Amino acid sequence: MESDQMPNQVTPPPTPEEPVKKKRKFSIRGLLLVLLLLVVGGLGYWTFQLNTSLNHERQEVAILNSKYDAMTGRKNALTGELEKTRTDTESLKAETESTNKTIEDTKKETADSKKDIKELKEKMGKAWSYLNVMRGVFEDKDNIIETLFSVLAVDDENLSSLFLNYLRSPTTSNFYSWLGYLLSTAETILSN
Repeated sequence: MESDQMPNQVTPPPTPEEPVKKKRKFSIRGLLLVLLLLVVGGLGYWTFQLNTSLNHERQEVAILNSKYDAMTGRKNALTGELEKTRTDTESLKAETESTNKTIEDTKKETADSKKDIKELKEKMGKAWSYLNVMRGVFEDKDNIIETLFSVLAVDDENLSSLFLNYLRSPTTSNFYSWLGYLLSTAETILSN
C-alpha cells in the first residue's frame, strides 16, 4: 500500500543516525580488515626477518663450531707435544744427573790417579836412587867416594850405616849385608 500513498507525500529523510551507522559498520569493517591485513603482513615480514636472521646465526654457529673443532684438535696436538716435551725433559734431566755423577766420579778417580801418579813418581825416584847406587857399584864406574855420596843421597839411615860399616871393615860379610839390604829395599819399593 505504499503505492497507495500519495505521491505528494514526501518520505522523511532518513535520520542521520541510520546511514552513519551503516557507513561506520562498513568503514570499521574495512578498517579492521586493512588493520588485520597489515598485522598479518607485518607478522609475515617479521617472521621472514627472524627466519633470515636465524639462518644467518646458524651459519655463524656452524663456522664457530668448525673453528672450535679445529682449535680443539690443535690444543690436543699441543698437549701431546707438551707431554712429549715433559717426558724428554725428564729423560734429559735423568741423563744430565747421570752424566754429572759420572763426571764427579771421574774427577775423583782423576784426583786419586794423580795422587797415585805422585806416589809412584816418588817411589820411582826413591828406587832410582837405590838403582843408581847399584849401577855405580856393579859397573865399577864409581869410586868409593862417589858411591858414598850416592848412598848418602838415598837418605836411608840403614843403608848409610851398613855402607859405613863396610868401609870401616871391608869384609865380604859386611859387603853382602850392605848389598843385600840395597837390593831387597829396591825390590820392595818396585814391587809396591
